[in-house]
Amino acid sequence: MATFKSNSPKCIAFTRDRAPCPANSAENSKWCPFHEELQGKFLRLYKLHSSMLDSFTRQNSYPGFQIPTVDITLEPTENHSLTHITNQMIPRLEDMDKIDDPNTLRIWYQIARRTWALANRAVLAREHHHSQFYQSGDNSHRHFNAILRRKQELLESLMAGIDQRLFQLTIGEEEADWLLSSKPKKNLTKNDSESEEDSSCTDSVIYDDIDCQEEQKFIESPPTPPSSPTPHEKCHYVSEDPDEKLNRRKKVLVGQLSNYLNFPPEDSAFPDLMIRELREAIRNVFRRIIVRDAGLFVRAKEFNPTPELRSSSCLHGQPDWRGPQYQCPIKDFINSDKLSLKELQRLWGLMKFGKDKIGPELIRNAIADIYRCSLDACGNDESQPPRANHKKSAKIWILGGFVWRKAKDGPLSRTGSDHLYAFVSCAGCMLSTCRTFEEWAGNRRLVAVGGRYPEWAEPKEPPVERLFRCFRIVLCRHNCSAKLSKVEKVVPKSKKLRTVYTETQERHYLHLCMSVVDPRSAKIISALSALTSSFNVYAKRRDTKEVTHKPKHEDDLWCSRVRSGYTAIERKGKRFTPATAFKAAATLFEKNLTSPETAFKHIFEDCWDVLVMDAKAGCFDEFMHSIANVILEISGYESIEAAIKGEEQNDELVQDIYSASAPRIQHTFQPNQQPHSSHEESTQYSLVVHRLRCCRSLFREPICIDEGSQPELWY
Repeated sequence: MATFKSNSPKCIAFTRDRAPCPANSAENSKWCPFHEELQGKFLRLYKLHSSMLDSFTRQNSYPGFQIPTVDITLEPTENHSLTHITNQMIPRLEDMDKIDDPNTLRIWYQIARRTWALANRAVLAREHHHSQFYQSGDNSHRHFNAILRRKQELLESLMAGIDQRLFQLTIGEEEADWLLSSKPKKNLTKNDSESEEDSSCTDSVIYDDIDCQEEQKFIESPPTPPSSPTPHEKCHYVSEDPDEKLNRRKKVLVGQLSNYLNFPPEDSAFPDLMIRELREAIRNVFRRIIVRDAGLFVRAKEFNPTPELRSSSCLHGQPDWRGPQYQCPIKDFINSDKLSLKELQRLWGLMKFGKDKIGPELIRNAIADIYRCSLDACGNDESQPPRANHKKSAKIWILGGFVWRKAKDGPLSRTGSDHLYAFVSCAGCMLSTCRTFEEWAGNRRLVAVGGRYPEWAEPKEPPVERLFRCFRIVLCRHNCSAKLSKVEKVVPKSKKLRTVYTETQERHYLHLCMSVVDPRSAKIISALSALTSSFNVYAKRRDTKEVTHKPKHEDDLWCSRVRSGYTAIERKGKRFTPATAFKAAATLFEKNLTSPETAFKHIFEDCWDVLVMDAKAGCFDEFMHSIANVILEISGYESIEAAIKGEEQNDELVQDIYSASAPRIQHTFQPNQQPHSSHEESTQYSLVVHRLRCCRSLFREPICIDEGSQPELWY
């Protein structure tokens, strides 16, 4: 018996798995009965969205914008829409430049944003319908969707232009033009870092907008609406509102950004003041990010306008962040409906540690702003004349706090340095933000004296260099690989000339930077200079440019010297002649000492430049130990270990570390931490060392705290 094969056409719709529907189409239809009904619902849905877009476009015109000749009185027919002709009703950037009223520009932005949202709903509904029921549609469908996409591009360009225009008008009104010229510097040198320009230029932040391609792909990618796998299985799929999808994505981003502002947790083992200071530092990071992005800045100003009085936060009538009931305005701003999905993603992308984003300089300035915005630091603003008499504003108000034009002068307090270490554990990154040599050397000193910053410790550090740390002595340059003596036999090509034996001798030297504040530095330099049989010393103060110590003869600063003779005996009887030497002139001396080790981020003035040369031309280890012996003799210690122990006992800050040891925070200790000193038992639970290990990756990895977890799991 022959098998009967049905020639009935199949349904052209796709199933939930993006597979062709296996059912046969109904009579006089392209779809099976189930998909025909579902297609009708989708068709009515996308036509409703298109109708809402056309209606809103006709009823909401842009104030002050002359619409080109377009007959907007036409009513859309059943198969046509006004959408394809209303692109001319969208202002261009040249039209926007003619508007100087901020309120008018804000109305333009609201209309453009609502129009974009309606266009997005319409295009997604159309693409969903065409993708499932028309096999992605024909050329006319794709052309019409391209028109809608073009409309969105025009609206996005208009909104970005309005943001930039409002940004310029706002900072012009508040006389903060320095925000316009703030651009990140690349390949900073030590000379650039000392410029008198806005110190925020050193903040590693991109000020231009970021193209969020991933977010755009998320919006534009129309997932295939699921349908029934078989004609016998009922499909309960209901078309998803595009706004709901965007709202879910926004909710996730809001939660991720809020986790920054909820850190550290209130019920942690940290003191209340420490928690408030760290939270304010994180808020200051947000402010420095927001104030340099046009869109984020405009939204923030609309949400929290600048108060009338322009002084400290307390004088504004604003609540003090040190209070227990302080309500974070940045958190309220993020949770509000002011920010679009793209703006939230841009803010989330900027809140990351790395090049052109958040760097140690920005975090350092954010921490320093905590102490400059106190009542004592900001309360004197009342005595200043009105802002109209100022050429430029030194600060700008944003979301409950100030962003300052210039970074705070001087070193960070010890508490501020501890906060910076909590966020930036890298020694090079943290030390690059130091403003004075005393701060730079003082931070390094606390590694050897007290073990305050254990991650900086070097287990194989030579004892002499550790002694240098204790006395704020920085070894910037040395030539430990110098060849003490080298003899070469020079055989001339001409037989008429005699063979010459040439001896080249080098000696070791150290370039040290020593603290001007520490009175022992001058005593050590004088003691080294007095031992002329062992050392040749050249010392100069950077602050006064005064050369305090130098050899009697300039040739005593030789680096290498030569002598020669026709025989070995004759050569040994000759005197050496300097071949290379340091010049005693101050300017030449600085150039000779230029090296990667001495290229600090900032040029320090509060230190000595000391060149110590080995007069005996012996081995390097003996040379180093001879300098260490002089230091020990001046300081009154018998050995390096005794010096380290004595400095710890005499340092009040170190004693505070020991007294702050608290076993109640043992869960913050990391077992893989290397031992650093003999006093580890007394400092391993120190609040200073281990209190903020949870901050270490705050701006490096997403912080997604599970609210249902125990507090000890948050660290």
